[in-house]
Amino acid sequence: MESSQTSNAPLRSMTGFGRADRSGPQATVELEIKGVNHRYCNVQVRLPRELAGLDRELESRIRARVRRGRVDLSVTLSGAGESRLGIPLDQAARLAGELRELTNRLELSGPLTLDHLLGVPALFQSRDLDQEWARETCLELLAEALDLFDASRSREGEALARVMEEQGRALGDLLSQVRQLAPQRNERFEARLRERVKRLVADAQVDESRLLQEVAANSERLDIAEECDRIEAHLAALHETLAAGGAVGRRLDFLAQELQRECSTIGSKAFCKEIAVLTVRMKEEVERLREQAQNLE
Repeated sequence: MESSQTSNAPLRSMTGFGRADRSGPQATVELEIKGVNHRYCNVQVRLPRELAGLDRELESRIRARVRRGRVDLSVTLSGAGESRLGIPLDQAARLAGELRELTNRLELSGPLTLDHLLGVPALFQSRDLDQEWARETCLELLAEALDLFDASRSREGEALARVMEEQGRALGDLLSQVRQLAPQRNERFEARLRERVKRLVADAQVDESRLLQEVAANSERLDIAEECDRIEAHLAALHETLAAGGAVGRRLDFLAQELQRECSTIGSKAFCKEIAVLTVRMKEEVERLREQAQNLE
């Protein structure tokens, strides 16, 4: 409990979302970042042609904040390059008068319409995108979106940590039940072995010392104390790792694999129905724990 209070590294999920946008006099820039599970850090950047060449800088900044997971960044640009009226209305009126005079002098037929004015290129002015503004805006928006992205990943990471803590406690409770059953199992095993030996030798005299040696040898092969101790150690490491936070997904996945291995070994040595049933439940709990660990960065 104390380690969780001193922890300063957030535990993050690999799934998250962040969005930011900004409008300027020339264009509107919208940026979205999404994250999903992935074994490694895989960053994909999609940019409009006006921002071509900025992908490496954006990817580098994402990798500085993300350790693991697939991250998709999408940037859209709207309004850039669109045309707008660049001549005041009085100038448009003068242009219309000149066109009417030209029509009369050339004795052209038909009325002057707006379509004729729209056909004059001088009436329009194209907006050229300020590349430096677009670049700086995109980088600033990435920082905003990454903050939101990390916040959403941290919230889910905290929720996953609570679930894994519960699963660890459930696994510890099952282990305690196995430990309680182990001495009874050993007694039943010894009694069954004695009975089997007596049936085999019938009325012959049983060498008690030799029988005790056989019981001890077989009991040692079925002993699960070391496996139980290792599971307790792995559970302690699980709690410490969750409290420490940070990019611990791989370590938690490794601990889950080790827990599964120890549970399987106990199952192979069960020698009684009760322990066999508990072992199956332990393995199910470990599998659920591992599934959660694979969601963490």
